[in-house]
Amino acid sequence: MRRARGGRLLLPLAALFLALLLISGCAAEGEDDEGTPVAAEAPMEDKEKAALYAAIGGFVGKAWNGSGLFPDPCGQTPIQGVSCDLLNGLWYPTVVSIGPVLDNSLQCAPDARFSPQLFDLRRLKSLTFYACFPATNPTAIPATNWDKLSGTLETLEVKEEEQRHEES
Repeated sequence: MRRARGGRLLLPLAALFLALLLISGCAAEGEDDEGTPVAAEAPMEDKEKAALYAAIGGFVGKAWNGSGLFPDPCGQTPIQGVSCDLLNGLWYPTVVSIGPVLDNSLQCAPDARFSPQLFDLRRLKSLTFYACFPATNPTAIPATNWDKLSGTLETLEVKEEEQRHEES
């Protein structure tokens, strides 16, 4: 059998096409709120990430391994109930919602508590708890540090499960 003349050129062209495709995929960019180009996978400050893990850990319990389960909590491995905004090329948690809202929502531990690191979430806009603080195990709300969130926090909600009343 005889090989066609163009057969030798096909393999190098395919390799070149594949290389260009890989390079363009690795250099993907998006824009933040100000229109500034940012890499497709934006980073999160280590301090902000540690504060998020500690704050959530205080509510869901010490056994929760946030950094192991969600190494990129605002990107590739998002946490259910946490929303983030991109600002100046960095992710910041802006919404934290804890409680049984969806099947895979974060659930409060019986000994849920407010971690001091909650107040280190510098761009937090909304904090919601659903069925987290039962009367059988009261939780103290800290009297201090709320001023750290005063410039950003717009909504603070504490909702309890609705009681079902059965008719006799």
